[in-house]
Amino acid sequence: MWKSLNNWALFIKGTLSKQEFLDKHSFILVTNKEGNNDFIKALEKFKSDKKVTTVCDLIERLGKPTSSSTIKDYIKNILSLGKRALGSFLNKLTIETDEDGIIEKIKNRLFEIYQKSEVLEVIYDSLLWINSSVSRCEDLHFSSKEST
Repeated sequence: MWKSLNNWALFIKGTLSKQEFLDKHSFILVTNKEGNNDFIKALEKFKSDKKVTTVCDLIERLGKPTSSSTIKDYIKNILSLGKRALGSFLNKLTIETDEDGIIEKIKNRLFEIYQKSEVLEVIYDSLLWINSSVSRCEDLHFSSKEST
């Protein structure tokens, strides 16, 4: 989860206008983490009370007990977005912990965005194609490592 959030933070920081980018995009993370995860609870609370400082403090606290320097770096990078951009990012972030019906949820979200059922399957299939292409590239990468 932290790696995905970090990757999005890096992407957001790399845009010319963080706020404009955040206004136009949303972020959906599907995870096997349980819904009682402290970060997920903090995100839900933030969405109701909009207190960025509170969620920033919690994110910082979540990173303290870990011995992983990688996780600490991810958290530091996420917090480096700044309160305004981080608040916008968290407001547009949805974390799905229930894997049941995820395909239907993805298709419903695509329909909300594009409003055309005739393109829905084409878009969804292209996402599957991208995913399978990445998987094949990873397989090739791993097999080439094994042969050396």
